[in-house]
Parts: sequence; structure tokens; C-alpha cells
Amino acid sequence: MDNRYYDSSYYLVPDQGASKAYALLLQGMAESNVVGIAKFVLRNKEYLAAIRPTDNVITLSTMLFADEIVPVKELENDLPTNVELSDKELGMAKTLIDTLITKFEPEKYENEYHKQVLV
Repeated sequence: MDNRYYDSSYYLVPDQGASKAYALLLQGMAESNVVGIAKFVLRNKEYLAAIRPTDNVITLSTMLFADEIVPVKELENDLPTNVELSDKELGMAKTLIDTLITKFEPEKYENEYHKQVLV
């Protein structure tokens, strides 16, 4: 699924007495490699959502509706066209990118704005 559609994610946990149903859904979805799509209403607003297994928990990710995504076609006039790249330039760009690649570690990134607001 196109990542542009995803918005916020929430963990879903089973209610008391629903552990077996939860575990069956989680494992069944994981082994089948499927995602459930749903619509729900919360606080008078309709949402589109993806329900998917993530690690050992079911995750609900709110999504954007198709009409909320800006089509790439609308950007065509702003995108470069007919740009010629030499093999040397492309090789240099790839070398630079390769030297900057690291493993993503989300804990290294903090919401600085949020921290300042709380001070």
C-alpha cells in the first residue's frame, strides 16, 4: 500500500475475554500477509483505516482518503524534465548517498517543539 495514505497509528489490544480471538486474528493476518481496510466514525468525523499486524500487536492506522492526496499530475509543471545526467554525476551522487546511509533509530529523534512547549 502506498505510504502517502497513512496518517496516525494506534495499537489495538483485546478486551477482557477476547484474547483468543485477538491472537487468531493477529496470527492469521500475519501469516496471510493481509491488511484490513475499515471506515469508522469518531467524534463526528469519518475515518478510513488500515488494520494490520505489526510485530506482536494489531495496529490501526488512520489513512487519508484518495481525494486528500495531491495527484502527482498536478505537480508536472513544477518537476524537472529532460535533465541529462552523466554516468559520472550519477555515480558520485550514489557514492554520497551510500556514505550517509545508516540504520533508522527512531529514539534518536525527539520532538523539540513539544519539549519547549512543556517547559
